[in-house]
Amino acid sequence: MLRALAAQAGAAARATMRDAVTGAILIAIALVFLIGAIAFGSVAFYLYLLTVTGPVVAALGVAVLFLVAMLLLLLIAMVRTRRAYKTMAPPAGAVPTASVAGLAGDAEALGILLGRNLNGIPLVVTALAVGLMLGRIRR
Repeated sequence: MLRALAAQAGAAARATMRDAVTGAILIAIALVFLIGAIAFGSVAFYLYLLTVTGPVVAALGVAVLFLVAMLLLLLIAMVRTRRAYKTMAPPAGAVPTASVAGLAGDAEALGILLGRNLNGIPLVVTALAVGLMLGRIRR
């Protein structure tokens, strides 16, 4: 019975892996086509601007187009990450003293336990890890 269950779980895992790999390959192929479309589109836009203006202005037009697209994508990324950080932050007046006190007590107990080592490297590594955790909570 255990073998049947393991075989069924293995088959489900293989099917999931096959679907994930197929999706990744299709996304990679789509990205290659997208890069080609962007390249040929920018060349076509440059050639059009070349007929209307001079070569320098045409090149500047294509560069400005890519600069505006980059700034727009950067702005969208900044807004999305800022929203994610705001949802993780505690309320303005709340101070998580209980969790900080609990972590401090645990860190002290762990420090005493690891401080028995003569070279002290585990103590330093533990202090660094606890300091990083406490610094992250107080933000």
